[in-house]
Amino acid sequence: MKDYFNILGVQPNASEDEIRTAYKKLAMKHHPDRGGDQAQFQAVQEAYATLTDPGKRAEWEHQRAFGGAHPGQGGFGFQFNFGPDINDIIHQFHGGHHFFGQGFGRQRNRDLRTVIELDLASTLAQQTKYVEIRDQNGQTRTVQVNVPRGVQSGMQMRFPGHGDNSLKNVAPGDLFVEFVIRPHPDYRIEGLNLIRKTQLNAIDAILGKDINIQSLDNKVFEVKIPPGTQQGTNMSLNQQGLYDINTGRRGDLVIEINIEIPHKVTQEQIERLRVL
Repeated sequence: MKDYFNILGVQPNASEDEIRTAYKKLAMKHHPDRGGDQAQFQAVQEAYATLTDPGKRAEWEHQRAFGGAHPGQGGFGFQFNFGPDINDIIHQFHGGHHFFGQGFGRQRNRDLRTVIELDLASTLAQQTKYVEIRDQNGQTRTVQVNVPRGVQSGMQMRFPGHGDNSLKNVAPGDLFVEFVIRPHPDYRIEGLNLIRKTQLNAIDAILGKDINIQSLDNKVFEVKIPPGTQQGTNMSLNQQGLYDINTGRRGDLVIEINIEIPHKVTQEQIERLRVL
């Protein structure tokens, strides 16, 4: 029997945050798009889906404790027949669709989970991604996922009807997608604002200078650095940051000035300083 704690590398008393952190790390490591192993990626997804679902986790822990036996097995002399999968019954009593008089059968297929990695710049526009998912019967499918503008790392979206479709006579499950934004070498994210650290020669900081700044979507802005600019000064380019996924509001691009003292000073720079 699979040990989901071991797969995720967490203790049985791990918190939801610890489980989530371990899942994100391993999902990124084993994601097929990053050259990872498909089987390990699927195992990580299965472990996360089970440990974060109260019903599935309770059933798995019971089977783990009793060697895979369901309630009614191993000495009680009788066995309840709840249909194809006891997890479905637990799911039905935890917010799933259910109705009596139809034999407790499965009313819908299972939900599936996957992770999509995105470049930071790509979040400035709506985009379409195609992900490969595996149904419970082992068959793989390619699913189209429409990613809205403004998605941020850690966000999860539900795509109804895109989950497991192994059993054709019942409704398909849902697909839950978690988004991970790859770090950008030039920008730091603070809410909707992008922070770009800019190196400035100390002499230019003293005398002032016009510099060019490139935004995340490759626009070039001329920024006037006033004379006497201090270390750590922030200057903003309004509405050149990230988008809010709900309102469409855009943050700012904040230029963080980092002043460097030159190792060598030219004669021209010396003459410019003498004028002051």
